[in-house]
Amino acid sequence: MKWLSRKTNILAEFPVAWVDKNVKANGTEKAAKAYLNWLYTPQAQTIITDYYYRVNNPKVMDALKDKFPQTELFRVEDKFGSWP
Repeated sequence: MKWLSRKTNILAEFPVAWVDKNVKANGTEKAAKAYLNWLYTPQAQTIITDYYYRVNNPKVMDALKDKFPQTELFRVEDKFGSWP
C-alpha cells in the first residue's frame, strides 16, 4: 500500500470516558476497568498502530519508526484556537 506522510499533521487524541451510572446499570464495571487498564499497555498500543494510528507511547513509536516517519504533530486548538 502506498501512502503519504506529511511533514505536519493533526494530533488525533481519542478520549475514553467512564460513566459510573452506565457501567453500574449495565453490570459492566469489571469489564470496563479491565479494558481501561489494558488500553494503554504496550501490547494494546501496538495493536492500535496496526491501524495506522500514532500512539503516545515513545517506546512503541520508536520501535515502529520505519512505519511512521518523523512528523510534527499539532493540536487543532494550538493552531486554530478552541471552539467559540
